[in-house]
Amino acid sequence: MKIKFDSKYILSLLKDKMKHLVCPICGKNKFSLVGGFMNHKISNYLDMSDQPEEITTVATCCKNCGYMNFHAYAVLEFNRTIDDTDNPQPLTDSGD
Repeated sequence: MKIKFDSKYILSLLKDKMKHLVCPICGKNKFSLVGGFMNHKISNYLDMSDQPEEITTVATCCKNCGYMNFHAYAVLEFNRTIDDTDNPQPLTDSGD
């Protein structure tokens, strides 16, 4: 199944979690969303033939210094409440 990146939806998932976030590098609290999913490979060995597990994340970037935060998409999606009327409709299969 393919899930299309929807910045408005992702921002709605991050909204409450980010309102008190302060950049650990410069101390500012202005972040922007990096436009797309990122996959981080998890492996106990550095072996290019290995098929490691992956964690899909969304990233935010400090507008002042460029520091990046990564948020596990599955955790954000799992933690959203079904009756949260501020959230747009869930992401759907793009059909690709």
